[in-house]
Amino acid sequence: MVFLRQPMTRYVSHILYQKKQKDTVEDTAEDIKERIRTWGKGQYMSSIYKYLLTPQQRAMRYDRTQTQEDVVAHKAQLSIGNLLRYNAIVGMTETFSQSMKIFEHAMGHIVTSTRKEEEARAMFSRYIGEEVSRNVSKRKGISTGSVLKELNKDEEFMAIFREFVKYEQMIVDFAMDMHQKQYEAVNKVLIDPVLV
Repeated sequence: MVFLRQPMTRYVSHILYQKKQKDTVEDTAEDIKERIRTWGKGQYMSSIYKYLLTPQQRAMRYDRTQTQEDVVAHKAQLSIGNLLRYNAIVGMTETFSQSMKIFEHAMGHIVTSTRKEEEARAMFSRYIGEEVSRNVSKRKGISTGSVLKELNKDEEFMAIFREFVKYEQMIVDFAMDMHQKQYEAVNKVLIDPVLV
């Protein structure tokens, strides 16, 4: 099982979590712009790989002639391959209720007793249908969404931001497609149990 989040949202949320935001949404957005611009062209967000690569893949050495983009692109392809190879059950923060339904279905098929199955269903049913809580920092009520909204006002920066997250976005887009297919399959089974 793997739970993923849109990379831009995850990046902004990470900054807020570290309590490195400024006093206002606008100042926080400017700080994020400066951080990403400082890294410069050819640098890419790559924190997702620690979750999606095997230890052997993470330890791979690359030729010195390869650019950072070559390395990150290769790791993105390995990550996508691992989602398929290991039959990942994919949850997405943005579709939390759907994710809980998929996980509940998967756990229901793993448990070995009726009592354990009922406990697993009860655990997941608490989350099915509920809204995902909005991430609001403890200081000044600055939310991830409000910072993203502010960043989106700067089209030039957003092009840089999209470039910065493009390989993680490629993975998340692929995973979201897997997630949607898994959700559709679970719904078909729930509608017509004969399909199991």
